[in-house]
Amino acid sequence: MRTSRVIGGHSRNYKRGDFAPSLYGSARPKRRHSSNERCAPPYSTPSRPVHRGSDLAKRDNEGMRASSILPALIKADPIIPHTANQNEKRKYAQRFSDALAVLVANEIRGRHKRFETIRPGPRGDGRESRAKTKKGFKKLDVNYSTLELGLALGVSIKTVNHKDLKRTKSGEIKSISRYDHNLSRHDTEFLAESSAYHQRQPYAVMVALFFLPADGCDDGTARRASSFGRAVEWFHHRAGRERPDEDPNLFERIFVGIYEPEGTARGDVRFFDVMTAPPWNGRPPDRDLLTFDKMIDAIISTYERRNGMTFEWSTGEISDEDEPDDASDDGGIDE
Repeated sequence: MRTSRVIGGHSRNYKRGDFAPSLYGSARPKRRHSSNERCAPPYSTPSRPVHRGSDLAKRDNEGMRASSILPALIKADPIIPHTANQNEKRKYAQRFSDALAVLVANEIRGRHKRFETIRPGPRGDGRESRAKTKKGFKKLDVNYSTLELGLALGVSIKTVNHKDLKRTKSGEIKSISRYDHNLSRHDTEFLAESSAYHQRQPYAVMVALFFLPADGCDDGTARRASSFGRAVEWFHHRAGRERPDEDPNLFERIFVGIYEPEGTARGDVRFFDVMTAPPWNGRPPDRDLLTFDKMIDAIISTYERRNGMTFEWSTGEISDEDEPDDASDDGGIDE
């Protein structure tokens, strides 16, 4: 028996029972791949052995919170080499960004019931949903909007996955360079996003996540900082917006995600706040890095401070079960 279901905005036909576990924990139809394909079906458990890496690839027993971006990397497979053409690299970057958006949204959604409507949805529906700007609507990777607040929290995700190629006049590859070749373009895109959303909705909290392979920390020279250091140098002036009446061209927070794209530690990731001074070359010390879990905490903490949801008591704590009946999610007092 063959039926039809709308998934992600598209109608697909499938046979009854033709389902496999999703990397995001939901059921999705299997795709059939030829035997020579390098990747596993995107909605099924990978058939090839997967290195889970260190404890970052595990989930804690209590909260079941993600601590790795391995699911997003698997969804983006196959891995594209540095020497591939630009079209293949763009497609890989899009797959990776889409998967990261679902991963980030799911983690924020799982922290509190107020984030239940955040987009994209648990199965990836609602990717790049639209939010109102001064000049119309603009797509946003992760979008939490409410009737009361409008755009309350937005996360912009960008990735650099391949090194720049140096070519001869005849077009042959001369050398494989660094990851910092498009920083100016990314900064311009960040500027356009922060300005467009904040001018219309100044209370919105905007966060940017910039993902960079970990070996980009180690390509510095005596005359030039590493790709990671250069990224922090470019973006630190684009972050730090603490109040809604400050410069609309700034993001509230920007984090550089240093991740392992392959190998036994594949999916391991640490986040660096661009308002912190980076090393000229080499990886930052552990004290300056956040796990995936702590980075999500930082995003939610920034949102709660903006909306007046934080208050420190000298003793004790309040649980969700004890929350007052008249508590509202708009951060204000009901009138």
